[in-house]
Amino acid sequence: MSDDEVMALGAAYVEGDLDLISRSHLAELVQEPAQAGVLAEQMRTHLLLHALLNRSAAAETVRRARMIPGGFTPDRSKRLVDSARALKPHRPRPARPSAPMRWLTAAAVSIIATFALVMFLQQVQPPQVSADAGVRIVRAGNEVSATGELRANDTLITAANQRAELTWVGEGTRLALDPSTQLQALGGRGKRFRLDHGALAVRAAPQSANAPLVLQTSRAQATVVGTAFSLTADPFTTWLAVEHGAVRFALHGGAELLVNDGERALAADRVTIIPRDRGCGLLGTYFRTNHLTEPALVRLDPVIDFDWASNEPAPGMSHPFSIRWTGFIEARFAETYRFYLPSDDGVRLWIDDRLVFDNWGIQSFSENDRRYGVFTFSDDRLRVPIRLEYFEQFSLAAVRLSWQSPNTPRDVVPASALYPVNP
Repeated sequence: MSDDEVMALGAAYVEGDLDLISRSHLAELVQEPAQAGVLAEQMRTHLLLHALLNRSAAAETVRRARMIPGGFTPDRSKRLVDSARALKPHRPRPARPSAPMRWLTAAAVSIIATFALVMFLQQVQPPQVSADAGVRIVRAGNEVSATGELRANDTLITAANQRAELTWVGEGTRLALDPSTQLQALGGRGKRFRLDHGALAVRAAPQSANAPLVLQTSRAQATVVGTAFSLTADPFTTWLAVEHGAVRFALHGGAELLVNDGERALAADRVTIIPRDRGCGLLGTYFRTNHLTEPALVRLDPVIDFDWASNEPAPGMSHPFSIRWTGFIEARFAETYRFYLPSDDGVRLWIDDRLVFDNWGIQSFSENDRRYGVFTFSDDRLRVPIRLEYFEQFSLAAVRLSWQSPNTPRDVVPASALYPVNP
């Protein structure tokens, strides 16, 4: 349907010229964002026409609801009236409805006008860009300097050592982009962006619940109605840290969490609140090959204690495969720990960037008390980086990470001692 046809349909509704089928069609158009702006302007024009010419019950209802601005110049009024008259369909008027019907029509017009005007007001002005020299905007396939406004479908790109900031005039909302970040402005109501990769910090003034600030990544979506937070993304994970306020954080089409003051959350294979005061596991990157290439997915694994046998380690993955787990490990005691890693097939372990266990070969799973790696934790280094790599070649697959110290019985390293990487 063309813009003129949409406007004519809106005009006919305000003037009471629509049958039930046409009203149903109009109701469907109200739900389409592409038609909302045109429809909002047309509703406003014809409601003003009622107020200026007809003094009808509908116009008085709208006037009482303060939907019509009062101070229009005669020239502005004439242009609006002429425009409305030109768009009104030429068709016979039905018989004058009864008083109850006029009252119902007035109420319906007021409701539709309220919705239409809200839709009209929700068309947010584009943000202003301030950026370091060299920051680029890709617009319609061409690169332009990062100045002025960021329009819908523009992509703002910061390279290494470059930063940029988006601000909205008259509002306290800002998006601060870190170096090596790519952000695309999306269309639609409110403020909508896609963070392709990199990191940004947000300070959002209160937003309309019907037109929030929405930030999408390849993995998740953050919906904001007023808060301060940071968001970091790559193709497989999205990290959210809320400074104050609250953010609705969800996988695309999946589960949703409310992340509150001081909380962090991770979106990988699922959305998870990451506690600050205790561990919850390591991030595992799963690869489709046996040499740590072609990543398929990233997920949070609470412990490393797997016996897949000949089954898939994750949906859609077959043998051979490989995995790299990363994060931090925290010991309870400042003493020397033994690390046992029985596996089928190869495995190697780094703690605090030091290779402490290397058994990178094809083998069967076997508990061997005489084969282990050692690492000594100190009082000032109880929590240190850890990296564990594993590959599976043939039909059976298993791996386990255990530890033992003078004050720690031999057992699988618990989730409370393992922390995912905090970007």
